Amino acid sequence: MTLEVAVNVFTDATHACMDEEVIRVTDGLPLGFTLGTELLSTIVSTSEGLLNPKYGNVMNAHALLKDLPELVKKLRQTWNDKTFKEIWNLSEIPVFQCHCQ
Repeated sequence: MTLEVAVNVFTDATHACMDEEVIRVTDGLPLGFTLGTELLSTIVSTSEGLLNPKYGNVMNAHALLKDLPELVKKLRQTWNDKTFKEIWNLSEIPVFQCHCQ
């Protein structure tokens, strides 16, 4: 599956606030987490319902990362850039679509 980023779904100010929250939540976690499930589950949990909350669960996030190695690369890049806009903008990818009521 190719992970293509959708049109920007939030303003830059909203992205900045969400980035700060991800960084705050992950502050102090071991360095190895950045390539793993904790980062993805934190991003999903702070997505204001944009991404499927199923992947806010560490076990589900881990299973997804095993199936989508391209996502691991995107997570690495976004962690290095300290902005997670690309991950939130994956909301158009079927696996990330939230079918919440």
